[in-house]
Amino acid sequence: MTVKDGKIDFIQMLRGIAAVSVTIFHARGHLPSQSPFSQGLFSAASSGVDIFFMISGFIMVYTTRNSNGSFLYFSKFMLKRFARIWPMYLVLTFLYIILMLLSAYIINRVDVDPSVTDILKSLFFIPLILDKSDGPFWGGSVLHTGWTLNFEMYFYSFFAISLLFGRYKWLLFFSWVIFTLILLPSMAGNISLDPKHYYGWDWGYLNLITSPLIWEFVVGVIIGLIYFSKIRIKNTKICWLLCLLALSFTMWYFLGGINPGFGIINWGLPYVILFSILVISSKSIEIKSPYFLVWLGNISFSLYLIHPLVIHPLANIAWEFESLRNSLQDMSYIIFLTVLSICFAAVAHEFLEKRLSNWFRDKLFTLLKIKPEGRKDISSN
Repeated sequence: MTVKDGKIDFIQMLRGIAAVSVTIFHARGHLPSQSPFSQGLFSAASSGVDIFFMISGFIMVYTTRNSNGSFLYFSKFMLKRFARIWPMYLVLTFLYIILMLLSAYIINRVDVDPSVTDILKSLFFIPLILDKSDGPFWGGSVLHTGWTLNFEMYFYSFFAISLLFGRYKWLLFFSWVIFTLILLPSMAGNISLDPKHYYGWDWGYLNLITSPLIWEFVVGVIIGLIYFSKIRIKNTKICWLLCLLALSFTMWYFLGGINPGFGIINWGLPYVILFSILVISSKSIEIKSPYFLVWLGNISFSLYLIHPLVIHPLANIAWEFESLRNSLQDMSYIIFLTVLSICFAAVAHEFLEKRLSNWFRDKLFTLLKIKPEGRKDISSN
């Protein structure tokens, strides 16, 4: 496995592909009709969320492998996670609202008009609607891609708490998994692996805590533990054949339209197989990743958050020009929106994800009198 600046190249590549896939999915709605092939391709593009969750679980194991169980380590971990996500999310949420309101003024149609409560819920990672069957989104967030951050921040929080238990961290972690994803659902009547399943808890946030979608984070953690274990495939030819087989199976699964939808038993299934094989094989073979795809992985968080700000206002306004409508229905328009989103993401990565987040992290560390750990960019993990 090639590691540069603390990053695992092929995982960065997967991140990049996932972010571009989600961007394409949100841009694809501007094609009025699709062939069976393109329908399968575009609908499966949103599955980038599933691999994002697995990678998050893996990365948590990878980046905390030297955890000492101290409260200081716990504090630094949570502050860095929060500082990496929240400042950028704050800025882009308000910018998204402004852009959508401006486009609404131009086209005389309001698509986004959130209340103050909705904005506050979004910014503090609380789903907008938790009291009805709307899984796994539960009402989502104002900046609609932020619905996944509600899951991410919950996962980071209970993962961080487990770090406080030192050598017993995995005992606590998996005990919490068993309690929230097995015992509580069984108390509600039945255990489901379908993220759309509604347990109907009186305390709405339990719907997120018990969501089957969290199994994808757990799988990522397990794959991370396997990576640091003695499990290994020594025969390099077998490694390459398994990688090829897993990749071809994943392509067939998605293009063939098998079990569409989020979750470990749907789109998550081929990713579990592919990700597991890539991680285990990388212990014996070097999985080379094209520089461009690794770079996309580096800006993937920015791309994931900023592409709605590019696609939706622009698409709404452009559609009002009748002379453009035919050209807006061509695949080339999807490519243009995707590339334009990547360009804006590159800028956001430099000025928001890196500079703003690093500044915010340093201010938090100073305020809480915590000694910073060098000048490493917060966006590197």
